[in-house]
Amino acid sequence: MLEKIEKLSNDIKNMQKEINLVEKEMLEILNEMKIDDEVLNYIYWETDLSLKQLSQISNIGQAKLYQHIQDKNVTIICPKCQVKWIEKVSSRNELKKKKKVRPCQKCGGLI
Repeated sequence: MLEKIEKLSNDIKNMQKEINLVEKEMLEILNEMKIDDEVLNYIYWETDLSLKQLSQISNIGQAKLYQHIQDKNVTIICPKCQVKWIEKVSSRNELKKKKKVRPCQKCGGLI
């Protein structure tokens, strides 16, 4: 039984080494790619990659990333009066706030 546990432990260590190598290779490939602002914006707004990960694959420091990210237009529709309006957001955190329940600008109904 002890031998099986030891073998499994070694197998896990070997797998982790392989995973680390693959992750390193992926980052190297991504670092070689030139990521333009359009791709950077898509990745920022449409994926859950952290700023740290986005910084790594784009070779742009985290503090400078926001200089490359364009504001996003968000369409808001009131379910009560059907009025539509567009609001700009400049970060994911701001987008989350816009999605929270709040009163409609026109009728006061909750959106």
